[in-house]
Amino acid sequence: MKNLILVTAALLTLNTMAISLSEIAGTYEISPVGAPDIVNIVELKANGEMTLVENSPFGQFTCSGVATVTGDIVDSEVECPNGLSFTQRIDFTGVEISDEFVAPVFSSLFGAEVPMTFIRM
Repeated sequence: MKNLILVTAALLTLNTMAISLSEIAGTYEISPVGAPDIVNIVELKANGEMTLVENSPFGQFTCSGVATVTGDIVDSEVECPNGLSFTQRIDFTGVEISDEFVAPVFSSLFGAEVPMTFIRM
């Protein structure tokens, strides 16, 4: 009986730790930690549709994509009008989602993971 209670508690803990798209849906200003002058805008809908307004040294461009959630990981496939496509992975493990939080973001565009500040608009 004690083992059953421990297993049930562990499963409940795992279920409450996973995030959902509806939980994180919204519009965010996103910038690399330590570089607040580089600001991108991301809108994520509860159905996974997303829009990214990228501000880069080459100008501003708007891309779109689809995000999916597995546990505490959000993966997105992003396509831009200029033919550029890339993937991004946000790891929400241990992140308390609030109006402002920091989470590591991996981008295949740069081949690196960078901590990013998210500010809900």
